[in-house]
Amino acid sequence: MENLLRTIVVTACLATAFFVAPFYAHTNPLKQASFSDRQLYQSAVNDINRGRVSAFKRKAEELDGYVLAPYLEYHYLSHHIAQTSPQDMQAFLSANGDLPVARLTFSRWLKSLGKRRQWKTYLQNYQASEDAALQCYYLRALYGTGKRTAALDQVEPLWLAPKSQPKACDPIFDVWRGTDRFNEDVAWQRFHEAIQANERTFARYLLRFFSGGNRRAADWYWTLHTEPSRLHRKQELRQDSPKYRQVIAHGLRRLSRNKPEQAWQLWDHYQDSHSFPIEVANRLNIDLAIARAKAGVFPAAEWRDSITQVNDITALVDAAVKRQDWSQTLFWLERLPDLDRAEPRWQYWLGRSLVAVGDTSERAKLTFQALANERHYYGFLAAREIGSAPKLNAQAMSAPVAGQRDAELLQRFPGLARAVELFAVGDALNARREWNRVSAMMNRTERQHIAHIAKNIGQLLVAIRTATDADAMDDVELRFPRNYTPHYAEAAHVTGLDINLLQAITRQESAFNPRARSSAGARGLMQLMPATAAMVAKRARMSKPLTSDLYQPNTNIRLGSFHLAWLIDRYDGNRPFAIAAYNAGERRVDRWIKENDDLPMDIWIETIPFRETRNYVKNVLAFTLVYGMLHGQVSQSILSANEAFGTQS
Repeated sequence: MENLLRTIVVTACLATAFFVAPFYAHTNPLKQASFSDRQLYQSAVNDINRGRVSAFKRKAEELDGYVLAPYLEYHYLSHHIAQTSPQDMQAFLSANGDLPVARLTFSRWLKSLGKRRQWKTYLQNYQASEDAALQCYYLRALYGTGKRTAALDQVEPLWLAPKSQPKACDPIFDVWRGTDRFNEDVAWQRFHEAIQANERTFARYLLRFFSGGNRRAADWYWTLHTEPSRLHRKQELRQDSPKYRQVIAHGLRRLSRNKPEQAWQLWDHYQDSHSFPIEVANRLNIDLAIARAKAGVFPAAEWRDSITQVNDITALVDAAVKRQDWSQTLFWLERLPDLDRAEPRWQYWLGRSLVAVGDTSERAKLTFQALANERHYYGFLAAREIGSAPKLNAQAMSAPVAGQRDAELLQRFPGLARAVELFAVGDALNARREWNRVSAMMNRTERQHIAHIAKNIGQLLVAIRTATDADAMDDVELRFPRNYTPHYAEAAHVTGLDINLLQAITRQESAFNPRARSSAGARGLMQLMPATAAMVAKRARMSKPLTSDLYQPNTNIRLGSFHLAWLIDRYDGNRPFAIAAYNAGERRVDRWIKENDDLPMDIWIETIPFRETRNYVKNVLAFTLVYGMLHGQVSQSILSANEAFGTQS
C-alpha cells in the first residue's frame, strides 16, 4: 500500500525545506469505524497541531481507508499552507473537492500567496470569489505584473463597500486614490452608504476625504445622523444641492423616530425651500407618515391611496395595534393583499380588531377558530380568545427504518458518513459543514430520515434544523426533545417553576446541547454567561461555579432555573417580562415596561424593540405550551389570567 503522505523537497528561494505532501489515491476501501480508529485519528490531529510530523505520518498511514482520512490531508495542508505548491493544491482539490473545507483551504492558500506577493502564481490559480481580500490580492497581482490599468479600473466597486475592507486592500486602494479615478463624489457614495448602514466609526473616518463645501455637507450628514434635532438650523442647511437634500432627508427620518411632529413641520419648510425629486418627496412623506402613526396620528384620507407597499402597510398595522386603535388596525389590514393578510400574525390581529370594533358577524369567530387549529404562538393566542384547547397536531413524519436505510444513505452520501464520524471525534464545526452540504442535496424524505439519524447520535440542534428544512414541522417529538428530564424535574421542584417552561427556555437557548456556547460567551443548556452564573450562585448560596462547570447539565440547570425563578419573582409572577429579561436583561425590560405601562400583554410583546427578544418571548411561551401538551397537559392557556391584562402592578 502506498503511503498516505509522501515527502518531497521544495527548492524555491528557500535553502532546504522539506514538505510532506499528501498522497491522494487511497488504496483501501472505506472501513467500518471503530473506537480505536477514532482515538488514533484524534491523536494524529493532536500531533500535527503540535508539530509532530513524523508521528502524524505514521498514524495517518494506519488510517488509510478510514472515512476521515481526507481530513488528515486537510489538517496537514492547513499547517503547511505556505509550503504548498500549486501542483499539490490542485491534487488535493481533485481528490477532495467534495469536502466543504476544500474551498476554504484553497482560499487560505491563495491568501498565503498574496501575503507573500507571489503574483504570477496567484494569477495562474485565482478563481472569481466574493471574498474581498482575494479580490484585492487579484487586483494587486494584476498591478504587480504590469497590468496596471486593468487593475485600477476594477478598484472602485471594492472601495465603495460601506464598511472597512480587509488590510489586503490597502495598498491597491492607496494607489487608486492617487489617480483621477478617485474624487470626492466617489468618496460621498461610500460615506452615504456607511451612514445608512449606521457604521458610525467608519463614516467618521471617511470625513478625511472631503474638503470645502463637500466637507461642510459631510459634517452636516454626520451631525444630523447623531443629533437630528439640529435640523432646526435652517439657514445653515439652505443650500439646495443633491448632497444637502440627501442630508436633510436622512435627518428628517432620524428626527421622526423620537419627534415625529417636529420632523413633519420641518419637512413642510424643507420641501418648499429645496427642490426634492418627486420620488424622494413621496418616499419621505410615507416614512414620516408612518413615524407619526406610531405616535397616534394616522395618515389623512387624502394620503391613504399613496401607501401601497406591503412593508409600509404592515408598519401602519403595527402602529395601530400598539396604539390600540382598532379601526385603524382593521382599515390597514384590509389594505393588505390576501396572501399577506393570511399570515398567522395578521389573522390574529384581524380577529382582535374585529372584536374590538364590535363586529357582530361571524368573521372574528371564524378567524380565531381557523387560527386556533394551528400550532404556533398566534394559534395558541387565538385558542385563548375563543376558550378552546390548543392543538398539538403531532404527527411523526417518515418514521425511520433502522439499520438498512441508514446504511443505504451513508453509502450513497459520503458526506453524511463523514459528518456522522466527525461528530463522533468531536469536530462539530466540520461535521455541521458536511451535514448542511449533504442535506441540501437530498429530497424531503431523505432529510426527514437523516433528522432522526441526527437525533439518534445526540445532535439535537442538527435534528431540529434538518426536520424544519424537511418541512417535518409536525414531527413534534423530534423537534421538541426532552433530554435531562430528571434534572429539570428536580429544578422545577426546588424553584416551584413549571418544568415545561424550563424545557422551553432550553429548547430556545441551546436545543438541549450541553456544550453550546454563544458568540457572546453564554454556555451550556440554559446559556448562562459566567458573570451571570456567579451572581446567581451567590444569590442561591451556592459555590461559585468555574466556567467549565456551566457545561455540566445538572449545574447549568440548577443555576439557570434559579435565575429564571428570581426573575419571575422580581416581575410579580409575570412570565413574559421574566422571559424577556432572561434574554435581554432586566434594565432593558424595566425601560420597556415603563415606556408601555398599560398595554395588554399580547400587545406589549409586540412592542419589544429588539426583534430577537420579541421572537424569543413568543417562542418560549409557545414552546412551554407544546411541552405541556407533550406531558399530557391539554387544558393550559398561553397566558395566564394575571398575565394577560396590563403590566406590572
